[in-house]
Amino acid sequence: MPITSTDSVDALHLPNAVTGAFTAGPSEIERQVLNYFDHFRDSLLRYVLAFGLPVHDGEEIIQEVFLALFCHLQRGKSRQNLQGWIFRVAVWKTF
Repeated sequence: MPITSTDSVDALHLPNAVTGAFTAGPSEIERQVLNYFDHFRDSLLRYVLAFGLPVHDGEEIIQEVFLALFCHLQRGKSRQNLQGWIFRVAVWKTF
């Protein structure tokens, strides 16, 4: 079953990297990742499926891409052209 944005809100309550404690609600980075997820999930899934992957593999790659985006943003890395970054990471994860 595919993940929806409402499911992903609960799924993205990740532990704080410093203390290991869970946050009470989504952080600013989590909200940004959720916004990108809502905006790009469908087109990104179509993109990775075009490489001939089964749907369940494509959905797994999508999850990995958005987890990587969360980590990327949490580390304070570049926010330039995140759309291109998301699709580039999806290709790397596909092959």
